Amino acid sequence: MHETPPHRLSACHRQRRALRLSVPVLAALGVTVAFAGSVTPETANASQAAAATASTNTGTADRADLDRHSLFGSYLSGRLASRQREMNAAADFYNRALARDPDNIDIVKQALRAELSTANWERALTLAPRVIEKEKSHRAARLFLGLTAFQKGQQTKARKHFAKAASGPIGELAAALASAWTHAADKDVEGAYGALGTLEKAKWAQYYRLYHRALISDMLGRSDEAARVYAELFKADKRTLRLTLAYARHAVSRGDYKRARQVLRAHLKAVNTVHPLARALLSDVRKGEAGERLVTMASDGMGEVFFSLGEALTSEGGVDIGAIYLQLAFYARPDFPMAMITLGSVYEATRRYNRAIETYARIPAASPLFFNGEVRRAINLNLQERPDDAIKALNGLVDRFVPSADAEAAPERGLSYAQDRLAKLGLYTGKVDGITGPATTRAIRQFQETQGLTTDGILGDETLDAIEFATLSRDELFAKQRALRVLLTLGTVQRGHKKFAEAAETYSRAIALIDRPQQRHWRYFYSRGVSYERMKDWPRAEADLKRALELNPDEPLILNYLGYSWVDQNLFLDEALAMIRKAVKIKPDDGYFVDSLGWAYYRQGKYDEATKYLERAVELRPEDPTINDHLGDAYWHVGRLTEARFQWRQALSLEPEKKDEAIIRRKLERGLETPTSRVADQKKSSDTKSE
Repeated sequence: MHETPPHRLSACHRQRRALRLSVPVLAALGVTVAFAGSVTPETANASQAAAATASTNTGTADRADLDRHSLFGSYLSGRLASRQREMNAAADFYNRALARDPDNIDIVKQALRAELSTANWERALTLAPRVIEKEKSHRAARLFLGLTAFQKGQQTKARKHFAKAASGPIGELAAALASAWTHAADKDVEGAYGALGTLEKAKWAQYYRLYHRALISDMLGRSDEAARVYAELFKADKRTLRLTLAYARHAVSRGDYKRARQVLRAHLKAVNTVHPLARALLSDVRKGEAGERLVTMASDGMGEVFFSLGEALTSEGGVDIGAIYLQLAFYARPDFPMAMITLGSVYEATRRYNRAIETYARIPAASPLFFNGEVRRAINLNLQERPDDAIKALNGLVDRFVPSADAEAAPERGLSYAQDRLAKLGLYTGKVDGITGPATTRAIRQFQETQGLTTDGILGDETLDAIEFATLSRDELFAKQRALRVLLTLGTVQRGHKKFAEAAETYSRAIALIDRPQQRHWRYFYSRGVSYERMKDWPRAEADLKRALELNPDEPLILNYLGYSWVDQNLFLDEALAMIRKAVKIKPDDGYFVDSLGWAYYRQGKYDEATKYLERAVELRPEDPTINDHLGDAYWHVGRLTEARFQWRQALSLEPEKKDEAIIRRKLERGLETPTSRVADQKKSSDTKSE
């Protein structure tokens, strides 16, 4: 969003203070830290030049001293850049340090890590052999060199490197799985099984052992063995996407479309959501279209090894090492959209938004993940304060995936719709009249039988979904879901940049696509209601907020926003207080909700009660100007005048909006006679934070 979330600002400020404090110390060693909290080789140049000039002028250091300062400066700058995850800068700094001290193994290892993190394979190839000369079992170096040999078809050499990487649980797992795929590349199925067998005693590694055994069996023509292992794994775990895709694709490769449908339906039921890859595959399976196995060559399998390990490591908090494994997955398999999505999300979570943008942009347009990647790319552009680029990207998706206003409305799903679709499948030859007759029931039963559904002749939601999957193209099938998502994202970006009229229009376009609003659609009405409220069109805002609350009565965002708005207008105070209490009960540590509760008591004249909650709100959100201002008002009414003025000054120091600044300055001059009436930014901020 346009407004930087308060918690992000405070964290950023703390980080910058720490960096500034370290500058004098590091500068003495030739290190410069940019005041924006980042390190660059260009700023290091200036610092090192300054250090050299100072030494020359004072005559206190000879050339060796300067070289040592430059070495220490580059090394420490590299360490600092690494901690900030500025890996490109870190790599440059370490290379500068190596130019001064080429035999320093610690610097070589740090440089290799930076180059692997940024996928600079050429430079990594010069560093990895130097690392293993000094440290024979260095895991990252050995895995990388093993992958390099694998790509060149040197499988024996690759296995030697992988064997040397087998230190610690992750090293043992990676080495065993990678070695198995070197045997698979040689079409040596027993050798592959033997490599996987080294994991047999490690209970924690059994999923990986069996999953890759199934993939290798599938690729090398051991279909019965693959089917057995897939079935064993899937029985224990129906939630894992990669296993589901592999099992379903295996079934399709054997012509067993019924099994493929059963696997996909069981997965969707278990996760209660639809991943784009599972959704696309189910569409193909419903149509009886053939597809490839998940892994068709050994390089795919090797990519799968490092992707699965990278995904697991990053999800467990090992972000930096996990990112290296994901890069190694690309080294083995450059065109890997799922790994692109995962690595992009890692960059996003660690606020490396430019890297996330670059990664999402690599997803091919033909991939089912392209849409998701473009949405995430736009969100990251917005986080980079590039709203025009974000809106441009989202409008591109709107043009592609959202029907125009004059487009023909999608037909209502019902009996006539089913008859028409079944006729296109050649199962129904009667009149499309929406009347249930013997021919219609017979066609439904025939379709259910071919799809492995309960054969009862009843047109339920499951059967209707199956008919859609069997008759619509992928774009048609998922058009509405994509349209709603991109419109919601676009509206959120517009609203975050105070383009409230445009946002309201965007949300209206989304709402027009919703035939029968359900609980999950509450956010569209809520978001449009917020936009209307910010436009000061309260009647329409109130109607939308009420509609959102009808759809989702327990959503704290709606409870807080509608309740606070009523309080601020002195409307329905008892009902508003009850709604805000409910929001606080659901999220007791949300400073904005607690502020709303305190403000509700304030508007009722219960100043002691208001003070208690507003003090708590300031503890939770000390950086928010409106909450500090509210507490100042409450203090004034309970006679704590000095503290009131302190809170108002504190609110001014936090840069409130101009209209609020004028009100606060007036209170500092004259005091407070009656409660003020205005909508606090906390409504907006709470809403923004939760999206």
